[in-house]
Amino acid sequence: MNGRTVAEWVWYDTSTLAALARATLAPASALFGAAVARRNRMFDGVPGAAVLPALSVGNVTVGGTGKTPVASWFARQLAARGARPVIILRGYGDDEWRVHQLLTPRVPVVVGADRVHAMVQAQRQGADCAVLDDAFQHRRAHRVADV
Repeated sequence: MNGRTVAEWVWYDTSTLAALARATLAPASALFGAAVARRNRMFDGVPGAAVLPALSVGNVTVGGTGKTPVASWFARQLAARGARPVIILRGYGDDEWRVHQLLTPRVPVVVGADRVHAMVQAQRQGADCAVLDDAFQHRRAHRVADV
């Protein structure tokens, strides 16, 4: 396959064999899509999840794509315009929260697996909006926009 992965071959190749592979995988893809859609509906519209207006920064890849600096930039922009933002992140045991403290020293950072609970905590501390770092998959936390 000339260095291409099997997935790339199935997705991009125009051969009859690749088309057959795509057709064979289509039912599994449909089942997976239905399961994800059902799961997403369970989290959409959760009552009480809109604690603060929130902006979620994220993407479909993990690590090293620039989410943290972008989230800090948005928090700085909000603060410069008179808002009292908080940055909320999961905190997977690394020092990502310290990066936010270096980039945005005047913006509080709350680390917590439960983004909704973290927003409640931040609101009690005076925040009026939130920037959620790497939160696309956290659907319980209602947001105004996804970036």
